[in-house]
Amino acid sequence: MQIVLVDASRVTLKLMTKMLNDNGHSVSAFADGGEAFAHLHSGADVDVLMTSFEIPSISGLQLCWEARLIANAGRP
Repeated sequence: MQIVLVDASRVTLKLMTKMLNDNGHSVSAFADGGEAFAHLHSGADVDVLMTSFEIPSISGLQLCWEARLIANAGRP
């Protein structure tokens, strides 16, 4: 599973990334919402978005909203 993980805490990112990788998942980790947003817009294959609510550049809620718009792009 391709997982995008977003959290302002580098410690949380490190621990969660290790746990998810150990369970066979591929993780793209970001400490900044803007970087995660750019990653989503790059056309990366993403199955799950896990984000904190309070992250730099863009809120976790806004990031989820944008991810949904990207996922639904081109649908009637």
